[in-house]
Amino acid sequence: MLAGAVGAVESCLRLIGAADALRERIGSPRAPDVQAQLDRSVAPLRPTLGAAFDSLVDSGAALTGSQADAELLAVCRSAQD
Repeated sequence: MLAGAVGAVESCLRLIGAADALRERIGSPRAPDVQAQLDRSVAPLRPTLGAAFDSLVDSGAALTGSQADAELLAVCRSAQD
């Protein structure tokens, strides 16, 4: 989770939402072990962010593919700095 590793928590959650929406559209759920790892990784954020957690994931689900790509590229660029 590059976005989380570089401190881009909001981007991380939006990108999770975007990935979830894409997976739903194409009928390709995450493998159970990958989902479990993701759940463990983001669990500490829920109590800290409260309702904003779900709001960020939901806003990511509404991103177009191009918007999600741009967000990911921005996170990658910030990791280089």
